[in-house]
Amino acid sequence: MLQAHDTLNNVVSLFSLDQETIVRHKRKGLFYCPVCKERVVIKSGGKMVPHFAHLPRSACSEKGGGEGEYHERGKLKLYEWIKAQGIHTKLEPFLPSIQQRPDLLLSIQNKRIAIEYQCARIPAETFKKRNIGYKKCNIHPIWILGGNRMNRLDGNTLSLHENDRLFIHQFTSGFPLTMYFYCPNSNKLSFFQDIICTGKKKSFGIISFQHLHHLSFLDLFQKKTWNQTQLLAHWQWEKYTQRTRYSPYPSKMERKWRGVLYQKNLHPVLLPSITHLPTRGQLQAKVPPWLWQSKLVVELIEVLPVGAIFTRNNCYALLKQLFYPPSRFPLIQQIPNAIDSYLHLLTKLEYIKPTSSFHFQKIKQIDYPKQVEKAIQDDNALMEQLLVQNDANVYVTF
Repeated sequence: MLQAHDTLNNVVSLFSLDQETIVRHKRKGLFYCPVCKERVVIKSGGKMVPHFAHLPRSACSEKGGGEGEYHERGKLKLYEWIKAQGIHTKLEPFLPSIQQRPDLLLSIQNKRIAIEYQCARIPAETFKKRNIGYKKCNIHPIWILGGNRMNRLDGNTLSLHENDRLFIHQFTSGFPLTMYFYCPNSNKLSFFQDIICTGKKKSFGIISFQHLHHLSFLDLFQKKTWNQTQLLAHWQWEKYTQRTRYSPYPSKMERKWRGVLYQKNLHPVLLPSITHLPTRGQLQAKVPPWLWQSKLVVELIEVLPVGAIFTRNNCYALLKQLFYPPSRFPLIQQIPNAIDSYLHLLTKLEYIKPTSSFHFQKIKQIDYPKQVEKAIQDDNALMEQLLVQNDANVYVTF
């Protein structure tokens, strides 16, 4: 932290002090955390941003947020960037009503916005608790992850741990799913937008890097989305790798489902092409798209004769345990419903048709490929069908 209280309860801000004063405080001063009231010590020297840190055995709830030099330097740069724009900004203000201390607190256009710069992992419960606190105070949180937490796999793909998905934002129902990363070393802010999860850890989206000095605070709300043709082309490769690259370390749920498929004389790489399709609501799923989509096809749609009727609730009941509740993602205004999106795709592909808002009729038999080569051909034909529909202005949602 960059601020602490002295023995007279005065706020001491290290970033505003000269080096001589900092050295004197470090030798003789006593300072305390404004949240837990425990003693903190000054860390300084070399190129390090002077900051306060809790003692090793501290139980303070704020300690887990990451008090390292990288975090403190990034926080200070973000503070100076926002303040230079004439926006009323407080650094590490303590909010006694909720016993929380955001990194930054902004007042802009009659709104209060908390900026949390998160360089270390925190438990999901801690994240949830902090957001509940902000909601009680009518404060809108924006979480910016440290650049040290960005794990880029290729031009458009990041590795996102289950915990990382908590930090995906959607400010309005029409805003693309967005994450932010900031690196104080390069002084660049990274945007990861229109995010589509392809598996338990892999996600792709529009990635851009911009120097902080070239951005205004309102630029955080810019929108970048996939062109549908780009998205489908990217997913065509995703389907190919899903067919040809066997995962040697499947999760417990994946192992269990593979066992069910083997009992039915089915192999995961020879599932129908209508499984493993992109949906923006995939971030809510506990399992990869191939798993829950094949479960829906194999255990519900496939067993029905052509012409039979099933309901949305049949689908929801079958897959309920494979999805997190929307409340797990408090930064998202409206999570796209992955199951509804998938049913929409099956409708466009003419395997089912809606007979009412809640009922669907199976209108085509589902084919299972016998060889991987045939499966890949079927995948390519299906993606081409979606591309043609997109070119013909048939709106295909994911």
